Amino acid sequence: AGKRDVPGEPPERTALRELEEEVGFTTTDLVPLARFFNSAGFCDEHSHVFLATDLEPVPHDRQGPEEVHMSVERLALDDIAPAIADGRIEDAKTVIGLLATLRHLGR
Repeated sequence: AGKRDVPGEPPERTALRELEEEVGFTTTDLVPLARFFNSAGFCDEHSHVFLATDLEPVPHDRQGPEEVHMSVERLALDDIAPAIADGRIEDAKTVIGLLATLRHLGR
């Protein structure tokens, strides 16, 4: 999910497109938080993390092959660190994104 699969598409545009496709929201407030290599020493692929606020719902149909087995869950900011610590959140990209968000928000 969140793959930059449109040649030449800037990371910000990919983030906005994926926000609509996977979660059903759009925003005009997108803040870059982090950029990192997914597997340094193995490949040169890297990911970008953005924080989107002031979200507005958009009509969408999550029926693409990437979205069909995906779930969207809400988590209170105060529950993020405990969820990472106890293993409820294990995906490295998600952990990096959430920790970058907490840092950005001063938490």
